[in-house]
Amino acid sequence: MATSTGWTFSEVENLTLWDVNDLMEYWSEHPPAHIILAAVHFRHTKRKKKTEQISDAAQDLAQYSAALGFTGIAGPLPAVYRDK
Repeated sequence: MATSTGWTFSEVENLTLWDVNDLMEYWSEHPPAHIILAAVHFRHTKRKKKTEQISDAAQDLAQYSAALGFTGIAGPLPAVYRDK
């Protein structure tokens, strides 16, 4: 707020929530200049898709778990869970 309005930090700290809400409502219809300039001049490019496939990640996880000794089911399923 201090950047957009030019107010000092003490002036911003003295605002009530009602004042801030009113200012935010005004800015939603009439944005500050630096927001408009950023929207016009900084065009967002599309993000590149990750090349790693899910199957590669699953395969890596299987390799790491095998290296740690987690190669299979630790034992039979407890009776509490068998009947459900």
